[in-house]
Amino acid sequence: MSRRRPLDEESNEYTHGDDRPRKRRRNEFESEEGLESRLESLIIRIGEKSTSSIETNIEGLAKVLTADLDNSKTKIIQIICECVAKYPEKTCIYSTLIGLLNAKNYSIGG
Repeated sequence: MSRRRPLDEESNEYTHGDDRPRKRRRNEFESEEGLESRLESLIIRIGEKSTSSIETNIEGLAKVLTADLDNSKTKIIQIICECVAKYPEKTCIYSTLIGLLNAKNYSIGG
């Protein structure tokens, strides 16, 4: 007996056996939340103990954030502002990060 789920002929999607179609891709809202939580985690953890240098970590994070800047600019700025308020000991790290982001895309400083 095959373990594959039956194919719904009309929609060309596999079903769960209870006549509801299986989702093929994630909801946009879920993927945005996943992206935001991933960015938040990266921004918060910057400067913690690592095997690589702090300069390398900041540059790597700047590259990641630059790639997501077009879609999530306001969220990235909001996360960084919250981190500065919560972790004042990392202010130098966050200011360096903002400087790198501003050097790559001058509109972020505005």
